[in-house]
Amino acid sequence: MTSPRRREIESSALAAIMPVVALIPVWALAITVFWAPLHVWVGVAWWMVAAVHIGLGAGLFWRPFQALVLTRLLGARRPHPTEAYKLEAAWRRVAQANEIEPGRYLVAVLDADDLNAFACGGHLVVATSFAVKELPPDELSGVLAHELSHHLGSHTVASTVGLWLGLPVMLLARLGFFLQNVARAATSSYASHSAALTALGRIVAALLTAVSWVLLAG
Repeated sequence: MTSPRRREIESSALAAIMPVVALIPVWALAITVFWAPLHVWVGVAWWMVAAVHIGLGAGLFWRPFQALVLTRLLGARRPHPTEAYKLEAAWRRVAQANEIEPGRYLVAVLDADDLNAFACGGHLVVATSFAVKELPPDELSGVLAHELSHHLGSHTVASTVGLWLGLPVMLLARLGFFLQNVARAATSSYASHSAALTALGRIVAALLTAVSWVLLAG
């Protein structure tokens, strides 16, 4: 029989994943736009471009990548010996309470003078040096447990996947806004004496604006 805690986690995971599923068609459209010129130039298949993008994104969840690259990109580091003693004890209590192996996740420290913590990727939990130093053991365990809940609820997986899938969408939207500004500038500079060219320029700019906003909405 499924426990209430497990049902809560599964419901939270579903709520986190659904927006990512809704983003997939917009991502496929953006990938198609970037694939089209590559197909013309070198004949590359659509699925290869999509696979490369997904493969690169999968690296964000690889623990060695998180330990060697992602932590440094976030400005985090391994705990100092005094921090490690306190963190490991707090994390063991959290892991035991949630029936997981402590080594399943990577716990790191971010040098900062504020009380904060966050979870990202698929295995990374980060606490500020201030939190590790100042919080009593029980409160530190509570902070770590809160961040673990984001992992158990698939929030960090969903947000990371969503951001990665949204990257080509955002790039394409920005390109659309840039081309929209170019179309408006060209219309003002070169087509101001022609009603037909002015109307065409405005139509192109309006279409680019509409497409860009649709992509941003996605």
